[in-house]
Amino acid sequence: MSVLPGALAVEAPQEPRPRRARLRQGRPALVAVAVWLLCIPGALWIPHAIDRSPFTLAGSASPLLIGMALVSLGFLLGIRWPGEVAAAVGAGLFAGWVVLALHTALHGTPYGFDGLSNDGARLSAQAERYTTTLRAVDGIVPSVPSEYPPLFPWLIARAAVWSGTPAWRLIGISETFLTSATIIASFLLWRRMLPGGVALAVTIAVFAAFYQPQKAYEVIALDVSLPWALGAFGTPPRGRLSWVGAGIIGGLEILTYEAYLAFAALGILALIVGRLRVGPGRRRHAARVAGIALLALLISSWYVLPYLRWLASHHQQTMIGRFQDPLLAVNPFPFLSLTPLGALCALGAIGLLWYRRSAWWATPLLALVLSDYVYRFLAQVWSLYSGNHLVAEYTLWAVRATLVAAGVLTVARAAPALLRRLSVARPPGLAALGVGALALLAGTSAWYAWMPGAPAAGALTNPALTRKYNQTSNAFMQPLPDGRYPHYAPAQRIKWFPIDPIIRAVHDVLGPRASPVTLSWNEKLFAIEPWPGYIAVGADAAPGSEQWLTRFQTLQRLARIRSPRAFAAASARTRFGPIDVFVLRNQPVGRSSYWIWQPLSYPGLVRFAPEQFSSGAFRLFRDLPLGTIVAVRLPGGARR
Repeated sequence: MSVLPGALAVEAPQEPRPRRARLRQGRPALVAVAVWLLCIPGALWIPHAIDRSPFTLAGSASPLLIGMALVSLGFLLGIRWPGEVAAAVGAGLFAGWVVLALHTALHGTPYGFDGLSNDGARLSAQAERYTTTLRAVDGIVPSVPSEYPPLFPWLIARAAVWSGTPAWRLIGISETFLTSATIIASFLLWRRMLPGGVALAVTIAVFAAFYQPQKAYEVIALDVSLPWALGAFGTPPRGRLSWVGAGIIGGLEILTYEAYLAFAALGILALIVGRLRVGPGRRRHAARVAGIALLALLISSWYVLPYLRWLASHHQQTMIGRFQDPLLAVNPFPFLSLTPLGALCALGAIGLLWYRRSAWWATPLLALVLSDYVYRFLAQVWSLYSGNHLVAEYTLWAVRATLVAAGVLTVARAAPALLRRLSVARPPGLAALGVGALALLAGTSAWYAWMPGAPAAGALTNPALTRKYNQTSNAFMQPLPDGRYPHYAPAQRIKWFPIDPIIRAVHDVLGPRASPVTLSWNEKLFAIEPWPGYIAVGADAAPGSEQWLTRFQTLQRLARIRSPRAFAAASARTRFGPIDVFVLRNQPVGRSSYWIWQPLSYPGLVRFAPEQFSSGAFRLFRDLPLGTIVAVRLPGGARR
């Protein structure tokens, strides 16, 4: 029996199969998961067996070569095995390959993607924070509720506590497994609605639209949101998700990354209203929708309710959406792009319009795409008034993922009809060939983006890949807390922020179990040590619950207090609580100097004078790398 070609007719009725065939094809979900799990040990072992720098071709080529071999194997299986089994094996193999590629990219560094820079540092800080609390609080300022979805770093923290490993050392492997699990989760959801071959093709295509491992939680949220929306609120011929399953997935989506649900909200609402207006069983449908919403809210309540309760009694100062992201300047119409994915998006856009009355998937996907565009338009109009664009730039990924999914479904529906119209026999293995081509496109693109890049010293004698600098490079350029650098660190390196000496200085004064509120000029400290911070350094990523602007103004007023005794007392009782440790940077000015705290992505700085710390209330540690100064408040120092 031909494998994938017969699966291309998405709406074809399913004929009863013999019992033996049902047994062979009835458990593809278990097959996909089993193949994935069997692949993981080998995928983790291969980079260590080769043990070469991923900056070199010798150290980074294995995923590419193995990926080509797996695609060839999948093509042969797609010809000889039943479609559902071949698709399930293909999903497991592709997910296992993702583990291999990502683990190879990080071979030789304990950090995750992006190292301790940008999102990498904030994710690490949030994970370290959750090793000290079960509540959904901010990663740097734990006195306020988390604005960012907590599930992924919370799970990393639980693994860190269970294993006795620092959370920051588990970021990379966690990002690897979550990105890989995206393939399995997405495939299982699509397969509930589509034949196995089509489900695998859609899964791979959507993954190819957005595969940044430093945002693994966003990747899985986006890839799962599409089949969830169709299965929960559409009318798939194989049956909808149960309201319990849809509610659980919805709650996990909110806990993982809720933006893609916000983008799609109008489209989902349109599907719900349309079903209520024209479909039978309105009360039952309304009760089902209410059940999904209530269950999702219940599951996410430990994150959502504290934040809503805080909003009810505080003034939010949203910072994240006030800074212009370069993605806002990227073409928001991916179907106009002259690339393979752009062509697939164009086919998807045509298919959504052409099949909107005849294919069950066309109208729901069209509603989701239009919802993404409406959100982007309204958010940018709102930004003219408030300066906050509500992360509208991320709608680009949602549009691209939805259109490539529609593109695959359009080909799956149109190709058999076109062949019949041309009176051409369907070539055996055609569908398997198409899925293999998609896997090669996604795999090679991801491999090139994931492997670290930047020219190495001595490139003529030690040939190195010269891919452009990326987030993976940060994981090798970033020094360890003690000042050493990761294995295979390139010639270009980030200067050492003295995390370990700062921690030792504080422990010398306050003891090894101290957890002082700290003002630090560099957020990397919080990514390694879960001390409560007074304010985030990166203004562009500070949550609204932190009230960043008011905290910054409080620091400016504090710096104007010149009396050492008054300064010691005031810094122990600010509007937002005490500052127990100051980690500042020395800035020479002529013959004198200031100790400064300067935010990122926001104009201005806070200048402290050394004399302010001379009351005897602080113990000072000077001459640390990068001009770092540490002032630790002595016990009872506020009263001196």
